[in-house]
Amino acid sequence: MTTLRSHEDAERTDLAGFAGFAGFVSHPSAGGNFGKSSNGDGPGKTLQTLQTLQPTPAEFMARRHASRGDADPFRWFEALLTAVGAQQVGRKWQCPSHATTGEHTASLRLARGDDGRLLLFCHAGCDFRDVLRALQLPGSALMTAPPTKPEVHARFYLRKLTFPEPKAGGSPADRGFRFEAEHPYGVPEPYAWKIRLRHPTTRAKEVSWESLNSKGERVPGLLGRRQADFPLYHEREIRMAIAADEVVIVCESESSADALVKTGWYATTWAGGAADPPVSRIAELLGRHPNALLIPDNDDAGRRCAEKLIRGAAVQHLLLGNEGEDARDLLVRLGPAEFRVVINAVLKEKDS
Repeated sequence: MTTLRSHEDAERTDLAGFAGFAGFVSHPSAGGNFGKSSNGDGPGKTLQTLQTLQPTPAEFMARRHASRGDADPFRWFEALLTAVGAQQVGRKWQCPSHATTGEHTASLRLARGDDGRLLLFCHAGCDFRDVLRALQLPGSALMTAPPTKPEVHARFYLRKLTFPEPKAGGSPADRGFRFEAEHPYGVPEPYAWKIRLRHPTTRAKEVSWESLNSKGERVPGLLGRRQADFPLYHEREIRMAIAADEVVIVCESESSADALVKTGWYATTWAGGAADPPVSRIAELLGRHPNALLIPDNDDAGRRCAEKLIRGAAVQHLLLGNEGEDARDLLVRLGPAEFRVVINAVLKEKDS
């Protein structure tokens, strides 16, 4: 019966063979004509010459793997990812550390270092050690391809590893989307950014997230964070506005909030959509503020959202634009001066 050796066992066996070879070369009593030279210098000089030709353990392993024809760790790793069912999109692979459940884009890049070693970089923030651990590989696999064939390693060690379909068409950039704006979340300093992308031809919108990993690097994804746990958009400024008894406008999108801020208003929203507003968080911050005003999108989803917020006592004042309008549309239609008149009228009407 054939047994499968671990990578460490295989390398110990190979190095033991190297040690045996080295001992044979250096042993002075090898016998026969091995220690004799044709010029009469005797065994010492011949032994010295042979010892200078003796390979180092690293050289011995490199020659052994080169003789197999599959020593390149880059090609071996590609073959392993293929064997376990990971898909390649462009130059990136599905990451075995984090992309085995849910919906993910391909994020793992493979490259060769100057010394020939394999370099792994996951754009979602996984450490290369996490990737190796997910594939049950030792660190030495980055330097020299393991002796086991990739297909055999996958069959024996990674039978439970599966991958869902990656997001269709690769990254948004691959599908023609272009950066439009970004919206930071976090108090006191941002730790997550909502990225808004727009297709120049179809005008379709797409949203993605970037956040800080454990090294303080900004990488794609939320890395396990929940949007429901984020503070409100511009929350630091909103707290200052409340302390100064300023008007605070709550709307449904960051783009509307940013448009209002540019015309001199304090405005906020939340990280999620209209279907799930953080009622308790908004109520805690703005429920008792007499100058908090909600301008939802005037569509079915927006009106349902407004009903939840009003019923939860999150805000005291409500203003709706025309059918289909959001807060930014209302601002553009009325103009900054008339918009201010309308806002003040709504606040006074409730007070009276």
